[in-house]
Amino acid sequence: MEQPREILTSSRFRLLREVARGGMATVYEAEQEGAAGFTKRMAVKIIHERFGAHPEWLQLFIDEAKLSANLVHGNIVQIYQLGESDVGHFIAMEFIKGITLRTLINTHRSRRRPLPP
Repeated sequence: MEQPREILTSSRFRLLREVARGGMATVYEAEQEGAAGFTKRMAVKIIHERFGAHPEWLQLFIDEAKLSANLVHGNIVQIYQLGESDVGHFIAMEFIKGITLRTLINTHRSRRRPLPP
């Protein structure tokens, strides 16, 4: 499946690579581009087209963004924007460099070690 390369909105995001694909959406590492060569590394979560076309699934995606945007804690990814573009609805959020939680869980499981608190 070919991934979109740019999202054109009031903010411009250049998608760099796919980070994760779930049942409802795909998360990309992206750069937000601004004036005078400004760039910021972001994560962009795009709802799959088949779910974005159904109002009840789209509402769950929107509710996720609204709920998460109001949670402020050092261990919770910050939500910067809920948007809509030619690729559908998306959530722009803080990008945290490192392994995914899934990788961490799988590594500990394969080594038969519990996850540390």
